[in-house]
Amino acid sequence: MNGVTAFATSNHQIVLHIAPQKYDEEMLKYALAHEYYHVVYYEEYRNRKRDLVEYVISEGKADSFANILIPNFKAPWTKELSPEGVNTIWNWIKERRYSFNETDLGEMRNGNREISQWSDYRIRYHIMQEFLKNNPNVTLEEWTLMESDKILEKSGFLDK
Repeated sequence: MNGVTAFATSNHQIVLHIAPQKYDEEMLKYALAHEYYHVVYYEEYRNRKRDLVEYVISEGKADSFANILIPNFKAPWTKELSPEGVNTIWNWIKERRYSFNETDLGEMRNGNREISQWSDYRIRYHIMQEFLKNNPNVTLEEWTLMESDKILEKSGFLDK
């Protein structure tokens, strides 16, 4: 991912992996903003059981937060999805909503015969952008605390 990978830990730390010769400064800023959001989000939701939809939406929230802070950076996974792509990814997620595992997460990231690479990134970004477009008066704090099913409902995503 442009020489930068990162993740937030359950004990509120951000771990960065940077390839010094090939990292992109904007990607570094974006990754830090994204992971910072997770640290704050997980503090609020640390005891909540997470299903696959909650995981996807929380990632979309983190991407949306990063986009607010770094508005001119376009991550590769923010490309538009076709309606068929949206349906395929969404059906795949729904089938695994309550039973997902690390293999499923890997397939969403890397792709498989059904879904393309970065499916989790692309669908999460798509849903949150629909939500933000349809709900411009909802504050960052409000959508951070909003349940994933409410985000889906208010995004209009389920109506398509």
